[in-house]
Amino acid sequence: MKFAFQGSLIISVSIATQSLADGMECVFQDLIAELELPGNAQEIQLFDHYAILGSIDEIYIVDISSPANPIMMSSFPTRDRVNDITIINQTAYIADGFDGGLQILNIADPANPTLIGEVTTSQDARFVLIDQDIAYIADYSHGVKVIDISNPAAPTQIGSLDTFTTSGLALKDNTLFVADRGGGLLLMDVSTPATPILLDTIQTPGSPRDLLIDQDTLYIADGSAGITAYDITSPTNPTLLFTTNDGGDASKISRSNDTLLTAGLETSFSIFELQTDAAPLHLSTYPLPSNAFDVQADPATNIAHIACYRAGLVSVNISNPKTSPKLAKLSTPDLALALDIQDHIAYVAVEDAGMQAIDFSDPTNPVVLDTENTAGDARGIEISGNTAFLALKSAGLGMINITDPTNLFEWPTFLTPGIAFDLTVRDNHAFIADGFNFTIINVQLPFAPTLVSAISAPDQAYSVEVAGNHAFVGTRSGLHIYDITNLASPSHIAQYSNNFVREMIIQDNLIYIANLSAGLHIVDISDPTNPVFISEYETRFRPSGGLEGLEIKGTTLYLADSVDGMTMLDISDPTQPTRIGAYNTDGQARRVCVQNDIAVIADTEGGVLFLDASNDCNTCTPDVNNDGSLNFLDISLYLSNYASNNTIADLNTDGSLNFLDVSLFLQLFGQGCP
Repeated sequence: MKFAFQGSLIISVSIATQSLADGMECVFQDLIAELELPGNAQEIQLFDHYAILGSIDEIYIVDISSPANPIMMSSFPTRDRVNDITIINQTAYIADGFDGGLQILNIADPANPTLIGEVTTSQDARFVLIDQDIAYIADYSHGVKVIDISNPAAPTQIGSLDTFTTSGLALKDNTLFVADRGGGLLLMDVSTPATPILLDTIQTPGSPRDLLIDQDTLYIADGSAGITAYDITSPTNPTLLFTTNDGGDASKISRSNDTLLTAGLETSFSIFELQTDAAPLHLSTYPLPSNAFDVQADPATNIAHIACYRAGLVSVNISNPKTSPKLAKLSTPDLALALDIQDHIAYVAVEDAGMQAIDFSDPTNPVVLDTENTAGDARGIEISGNTAFLALKSAGLGMINITDPTNLFEWPTFLTPGIAFDLTVRDNHAFIADGFNFTIINVQLPFAPTLVSAISAPDQAYSVEVAGNHAFVGTRSGLHIYDITNLASPSHIAQYSNNFVREMIIQDNLIYIANLSAGLHIVDISDPTNPVFISEYETRFRPSGGLEGLEIKGTTLYLADSVDGMTMLDISDPTQPTRIGAYNTDGQARRVCVQNDIAVIADTEGGVLFLDASNDCNTCTPDVNNDGSLNFLDISLYLSNYASNNTIADLNTDGSLNFLDVSLFLQLFGQGCP
């Protein structure tokens, strides 16, 4: 069993007066508890002071009467994956995947659930809806099944109706609404349950996954379209009210008091405030330690409980959600892969479409000034003076005059010996990670560049950085360091093995390495011939996602963390980088640049994203209960974390809990907080 307490690393958050939104969410500031489960969490429902969660082949019943101290009460084996749970009185009805169909459990004694009855369905039971003595099952590609449960010990199928890929159900009067991922929103007449009749099919803006009826409004978790809503005052004649994807993809939807909550299989869940005669206002997207499969909130406590795939049950205080830091999103003609900023203008490498110049002097309303097509795929970019230099893969080095950003024009490209993936420009020279080459080009005259040198790289080169007389080339096999005192003949002087290096940034004799399969590494290069490991930070999605880009402002390191969006680390102590903020983007974050607390992200298929990145989260490790003072309660909570094997007590981040962590805590406690 493992659970983490609210405020374990963060002591306060305040709003910067210049912020355009509430800024970046302080990671874990509202986390109440985390309970690891034996299996992956995929579904959750609340009853009394319990949460019942579904996994691959089991359900778990958890006592949440003390939200900060969840206690596993029992488990019960199921035939297959638990896709949905409906609780009526003290009975749980379970949509149990391919082999299980419908299972009915008695949960009157949460410590000892017992099977009442079950019936298999012909395909994949995704959802169960109960209406008196009838259970409607969304059986995915085999349509809707109608089950007579008047005798729950012997449920019997009495009817069905074929659909495409049914995943959610809702009922008003005698109209059954069906969320069909492939067929849209279906309306069925179930006045005679044994013979359901298809009335109508409505194509929604997205792909319907889940349904929620609130009086005369039908809310749809509509896949990539977010939330779609219909007026169902007349159930057989729905009228579209709105669609909003401000909170990202939605596969599950629920309501608590005046808020809607959505989960979209991402590492976050979103919260919306209901509005009168308008689309709900997106308030916040909370970062989570794993993918959110479902979310339910207790209206009495304002605590959201999330089925968080690998993390288990995660509980979050939603009583005071911050508004989203998202200021604007701009679609691009192709994948946004890299960017650089100069004077409130973002220059974006847009793969097949070349480069776009985007004015974000008003970050809530960014404007495309011009687009210049390039001779090859735009992969890397750096601005120097009045020229944008681009790595154009097989087309080599591209150069675009940006003297007038509204009237871009491209100088002739320079064909490099290899495949240009990335570059940096120093002292009128472009240093290029050129496939299996490290190439240096004199670009003092952009219209007439000349080759200075091209040497073979030890492996395929994807990134490059320069500091003083040394070049740092990131390859598939790690970091290679060159002495470039003689540009015409660079010499290899050292190597740091770190697998697939995607980007690097250098500050104060430290190089921060974004590694596609090993997260962040911080390395001391005060002696370039002997790079020394300092610390690391493991990102969540390596190697399937991977760390792509870096930016440093002051003591904050911004990570473009692929499918995990943007993450912010406090690096005031480089030996212990601490996660202080996060935002899950729509695409796969490849690069990030920050100017005046505005983060601009090249988000691949998500285009270019503009965030209010102000973040006043102060990290004071020993203030464990987040009350702004240090006392015996903090010591007690830390020792509780330690005793329960909570990794948050691993203060020296060595992967194990031992006396060194306790000693460090007592040392920090003695030093006090700012």
